[in-house]
Amino acid sequence: CLLGEVMGDPGCYRKAWELSGERSFQAQKGLGLLYLRQEKFSDAVQCLKTSLDINYLQESLWFSLGCAASRVNDRSLATKAFLQCVSLDPDNGQAWNNLAVEYIRRQDKVSAFNAYKEALKCSYDNWRIWESYLLVCVDIGEFEEGVRAHHALLDSNKKFLDIQVIKVLVRVVREGLPDRMGRRPAVSRLRSRLGELLGRMAGQAHKSAELWKLSADFHFASDSADDQEKGLIELQKAQRMSRMEPGWERDFDKLRKVVGLTIEYSKACCSLCKGKGQSSLDRLSSARLALKGVLSKTQEFGLDLAAAEVSGLVCGIKEELERITTELSK
Repeated sequence: CLLGEVMGDPGCYRKAWELSGERSFQAQKGLGLLYLRQEKFSDAVQCLKTSLDINYLQESLWFSLGCAASRVNDRSLATKAFLQCVSLDPDNGQAWNNLAVEYIRRQDKVSAFNAYKEALKCSYDNWRIWESYLLVCVDIGEFEEGVRAHHALLDSNKKFLDIQVIKVLVRVVREGLPDRMGRRPAVSRLRSRLGELLGRMAGQAHKSAELWKLSADFHFASDSADDQEKGLIELQKAQRMSRMEPGWERDFDKLRKVVGLTIEYSKACCSLCKGKGQSSLDRLSSARLALKGVLSKTQEFGLDLAAAEVSGLVCGIKEELERITTELSK
């Protein structure tokens, strides 16, 4: 076996296996690992299984068997191997991670969720595991854990943002969707925890218009006057960020996004106006300024105004601008 390890010659391992009367688990182990390095995965699986049949207390070999079985798409054997590995060494974070991957491939995401939790106990600073855990959490309805995972990823990378995850979490809160255990997040801790997460990202001055828009939607879903005010400020930031994209007035999709946010901001300003106080006038003036800015740049540098789709967007801005002007004149 030692000669086989030095020479890298499978014949040495086969001879050792023969001389042992086919009882040497070391011979099959060495041969299996050699095949694994040579990427002969089917042969590796057979040799590693034989070695483990003789001596199953080989934690690292169960891990190797799991890797080889995964490469030949034997999901059942790979899952069994990684399970055996973590039963012998519960602190093997990589084995827990690989086990979770196998569960996902078998569409057993709840088991994958539990495996990722164990992996993070062993490898808390591994951001790749946190990313996988985040996606599984949101997928199965463990929304509070998803928020915690996003916080952990922000700890390792202050600019981290999974906009699709945030979109799902905001929708869950706004629509009061139940989590995996049937709890309604509107009356649970999810709203406050998601608010903390959004506030943390806002404090880092994210330049994503979509993030500011989602944060505004989150706060508008609340009956609190303070939250409504926060939502208006965030919607204004979303509108401004959308106009920071270069060439937005010459790209129809970007133009449509800017116009939509600007009109939405204007309507929000109107709906939050209370009486004829200075704050109401300031809001309406801000909305009119935003509408005028978008209209001016679109007409001066924009796409073909005769085109039906572009003309429709311009008409929408003009109608909203007229409405705001009327409100200000009252």
